[in-house]
Amino acid sequence: MAARVFLLGGTSHTGKSTTARALADRLGWDCVSTDRLGRHPGRPWADDGPVPDHVLRHYRTLPVDELTAGQLRHYERLWPAVADLVTARIHAASRYAEAGDDQRAVVDSFVGRTLGYQRAVVAAVRRHHPPTVEVDETTSTDALVARCLRLAASH
Repeated sequence: MAARVFLLGGTSHTGKSTTARALADRLGWDCVSTDRLGRHPGRPWADDGPVPDHVLRHYRTLPVDELTAGQLRHYERLWPAVADLVTARIHAASRYAEAGDDQRAVVDSFVGRTLGYQRAVVAAVRRHHPPTVEVDETTSTDALVARCLRLAASH
């Protein structure tokens, strides 16, 4: 039997893991997150506890171009997300409105890297024309899983 794989991609904080778990559950498959396969340092904020020093150092010391190139090496093909939605989600998750100037600068670097990555992914999709599923902020996880399944059935 041929192996079947769905590669879900997109920029940070867009629901890839939620969608992947739902799709794997529906198919009875395993779900493997690329977050566990690479050396991406993580988000420059913490939901609980302090942000690790190596994460802060990563975003403080590397220019946005290097942050973007590093992420592109980490993920080969990922789908884009709407820049305003991504920024809003990142700002909400990082508590940007309550953050001090230093923390905002770190999050701004993360957003810059994320949006730079998004532009690169859009360009790659336009060049290579892989099968894609368009998503917007109103797409539910169930609807997205159904779209993925229809796409797989047609290929």
